[in-house]
Amino acid sequence: MGKAVRKQFYLSPELNKVLADTARQQNLPEAEIVRRALEEYMLKQFSIPPEEPIAALAGIAQGGRKKG
Repeated sequence: MGKAVRKQFYLSPELNKVLADTARQQNLPEAEIVRRALEEYMLKQFSIPPEEPIAALAGIAQGGRKKG
């Protein structure tokens, strides 16, 4: 992955709680949960072909998203 770019946005209190709970359950940083959710959304919403760089980042070019 190239150099990370900082983004800032607001969440509803309800979504913030779901994010915090999910991160705690999966023992991952909240930012990683957001990145994974955004990757999945972008790939599904826009039907990104496997040759696109974001597809390789998400692991679909290797037969599916990597667990982990």
